[in-house]
Amino acid sequence: MALIGIKSGGAWCLPKGAINKGEAPENTAIREVSEETGLQGRIIEKLGEITYWFYLKSENAKCKKTVYFYLMEYEGGDFADHDREADCASWFSIDDAINKVSYKGEKEMLKLARGKLINGCQP
Repeated sequence: MALIGIKSGGAWCLPKGAINKGEAPENTAIREVSEETGLQGRIIEKLGEITYWFYLKSENAKCKKTVYFYLMEYEGGDFADHDREADCASWFSIDDAINKVSYKGEKEMLKLARGKLINGCQP
């Protein structure tokens, strides 16, 4: 699994980002993975979604965000090409990724991915 390090490597997470106006969530996933990791991939299937609230200090506002997660197959690219949103990006085995990610919801998405891979959902 490809993870990105943020907060000076203090947190590890799955790549994700905002859906542009008129963009399908699947296209957002492919674009964000490419931008934040430098890797290109194709979607195998949807894993699920997570909805959470966060606070924008600059606007003194609570915001609701829904993130859609997809199981993807690596097709090419290099971690050296990741953008500045991520401090670093790296490969991890599925079990190491589950232990490494910093956020509970992403651990659950990785567990779903592991189950799908073990049960034959392979590219």
